[in-house]
Amino acid sequence: MTLEATALVLDGHNPTALAILRNLGRRGISVATLDATPSPYGISRYAKDSVLLPDAGEAALLESLLALSENKPVLFPTTPAYADFVAEHFSVLKAHFRFPAPSAEALASGAMTDLFRDLMPPQRDLTGSKDDLTLEIATTLGFPCLIKSRDGKKEAPIQYIPSAAAFSRALEKIEAEDFYAERYVPGEASDNYAASLYYAGAGELSGFVTTQVLRQYPEFVGEATYVKQKWIPELIGLVHPRLKAAGFRGIFHATFKRDEFSRKVYITGAEACFSPETELFTHLGFETPYLYYLDSTGDAVPKIFFQSDTNCHFRDGWRDMAGVAGYLKTGHMGLMKMIADYKFRKIPATWAWDDMGPGLNKLGAEAACGAKNLYDKLPFNK
Repeated sequence: MTLEATALVLDGHNPTALAILRNLGRRGISVATLDATPSPYGISRYAKDSVLLPDAGEAALLESLLALSENKPVLFPTTPAYADFVAEHFSVLKAHFRFPAPSAEALASGAMTDLFRDLMPPQRDLTGSKDDLTLEIATTLGFPCLIKSRDGKKEAPIQYIPSAAAFSRALEKIEAEDFYAERYVPGEASDNYAASLYYAGAGELSGFVTTQVLRQYPEFVGEATYVKQKWIPELIGLVHPRLKAAGFRGIFHATFKRDEFSRKVYITGAEACFSPETELFTHLGFETPYLYYLDSTGDAVPKIFFQSDTNCHFRDGWRDMAGVAGYLKTGHMGLMKMIADYKFRKIPATWAWDDMGPGLNKLGAEAACGAKNLYDKLPFNK
């Protein structure tokens, strides 16, 4: 199959991919998607084509990509998992597609983590007997702590562990070699931050924007569901010197959390991929998908730096509703606080007046899912 589009987006199942499609489409760039299964968002009016994989698995993905590479389109991996896939098959894909990364290390999540390891919370492998591990975690990392999956692909990639008893129970349900423990940085949802930076040359910074989290889901460990753009210079100072020294090129996204007691800021995630808040950034003028496209095609990349507050908010509505319900259930955030944080000027993750199809399709998918769950709970189905 010959792909007519000049850009190919991997995985249309998330708001990040939708933001990339819309930004490129509004710029007049022909873009297509490649998915394993139909997306709950349907097909954006800005997608020229939508291709489904014939089979599941990395082998089928690589084969399909090569079949679509005749015109050497710009390749957009939308998630860390897809960035790792491109890194794993870097030499083959670099010869058939265009993207800014100069090496596999500039995409692999493991390499990004290693670059900032000393700025992250302390970690501990889960090797040893259960009793010895529980005692060591209690005396080093302390409780509460987190248990994280090494590859991030498990059913529960991050677990919040409030006590030693909960830690012992969690160990019984996992394969220890696939997970590790990490110190939990204490703080509220608003102690979480994020920064997205773009490098158009080897260590040449072309733009950045920072955000503050207002709500997250799941609580303690989940991604942001409601954020605001806020200028936080400290975040750029933590990551830019190392990225510049490493000659990094492309899109970079990092998450942070400030310890509410020591006030120290830790890096909690570092990835060479687009931010979940990409729709907010493109609305503000920091069009990271378009910058990525220009960089991949060899065109000049404009410099855009946000060094002030815009008071613009972003909300992932479907996940935020679950987050609000969770906060009200636990009492960790009151209704008055949520009302105080509410702003009319906010950018939705899914809805757009010039591209209503994905929002309506997502509404239908969520309604169908809710109806199925309700039907399964009926007495005659038990």
